[in-house]
Amino acid sequence: MFHQLPNDCLKEIFEFLVKDKATLCSCLLVNRLWCLAVVPFLWTSIHNFRTFFTCLPQESKEILYENQIIVSPPTQRCLIFNYVQYIKTFSNAEICKGIAFLLNNNSNNSQDNDICKNIIAAQEIFKMLVKQISLKRLFYYTYTSNFLYIPFVNYPGAIDCFKNLSELNCGSEINSELLYRLSQICQNLRTLNVTFDEFISTGLVDLISVQQRLNCLQIFQTYKCESFTSIIPSFKSLSQSLTKFELYGGNHHNPPLSFITQFTNLRELNLLFNHSDYSVDFRDAIFPNLRILIFKYFSPRFMYLNDFLKINGKYLRELQIGRSNNLINLAISNFCLNLKYLRTNFLYNEEKTLKQIFNNCNQLTTLQISCDNFYLNEIELLEIVAENSPKGFHELKVCACLIGTKLFSKSSRRTIFTEDYIPKKILSINLTIESNATDIDYTTINEFKKLGIIKKFKVIEDSY
Repeated sequence: MFHQLPNDCLKEIFEFLVKDKATLCSCLLVNRLWCLAVVPFLWTSIHNFRTFFTCLPQESKEILYENQIIVSPPTQRCLIFNYVQYIKTFSNAEICKGIAFLLNNNSNNSQDNDICKNIIAAQEIFKMLVKQISLKRLFYYTYTSNFLYIPFVNYPGAIDCFKNLSELNCGSEINSELLYRLSQICQNLRTLNVTFDEFISTGLVDLISVQQRLNCLQIFQTYKCESFTSIIPSFKSLSQSLTKFELYGGNHHNPPLSFITQFTNLRELNLLFNHSDYSVDFRDAIFPNLRILIFKYFSPRFMYLNDFLKINGKYLRELQIGRSNNLINLAISNFCLNLKYLRTNFLYNEEKTLKQIFNNCNQLTTLQISCDNFYLNEIELLEIVAENSPKGFHELKVCACLIGTKLFSKSSRRTIFTEDYIPKKILSINLTIESNATDIDYTTINEFKKLGIIKKFKVIEDSY
């Protein structure tokens, strides 16, 4: 009966499938109505470069032909759609890669001749894009080996093309003139993701400074980038609008990250460092809207984190700490009383702290935790969950940190989970084991499912 669904319903369904290109392609073949509804979602980004080249205007095709650039069309029939008009996202790297693949860079030609042809083809493609589309997401990086610099922001139609841009993903070395031009056109970005390399363009300051509605800022430092201090003054314009900030600092020993305290409207803060020797002095800083705090690997020094949780822990609904300790967990149990999602770790002798978190954090629904020889035994963990978890708790995520760790093996079974034992609270949880190198005794898992202890069970690849 799907063929009788109204067009609006079909669009909502296909929008949900927008990342599943294979399924969308299958939907194209159902009937004409489905085809008309699917094509705009399938072509939000360039779906097929051979078809895409066929969309070039006749003037561009003649320029390519004059330069001996010939791309055979996918079919001799005329195109049914103007696919270009549906494009909302493009990447300069993907376009350059697609051009190189289709032109096949004939080995009989010189390398300089190949590059010249690639540039000509890229120019005509960008001219067509800029003239016809209203872009939402742009990925622009120069470190790719296929990079060709095309000043597309100066092409006719650039203002209409980029004025509604909502997401920009770029490298710090991006051409300053290009960034300055974007800063004149794109002043309503919602998301900005910048990868900082050895060179930092001065145009980044211009671009960031004019943003008044930026919600999400993500910064990633490569090993070549020692600091991004030069752009910090431009963050002042984001103090009220920014609701999500992510910083991937790697192994760098950054200067104090006190600038974060000016983002008082943050709802999510995500800091990723491979060491704990970094300082974020949160002293007296209040984030009343903060709901998600993530330290994927190491959190800041305890003195800073404790001060932060003491003031802002009550606002948090989700807290993730990759490398925690008992002091941090005690601080969580004392200050983060409204948590719903917690990711942390407990050593084998820290059962009391876990019980204290369960007793104090009455709204907790999900716990993500590690299990191996150094951490809590998985059976002991289930016992504590059964006896102490709050009423609404329903999901337990377990990660095996060591390769070859045995979870729920026969040797680790205890009489607490036998049919003769009735726990104080019948536990029914969703158990997810995050590991691709773990020995799991499924017989034990099935016994727990029969007893109603485990409601749903699945194994996924390690996300740590």
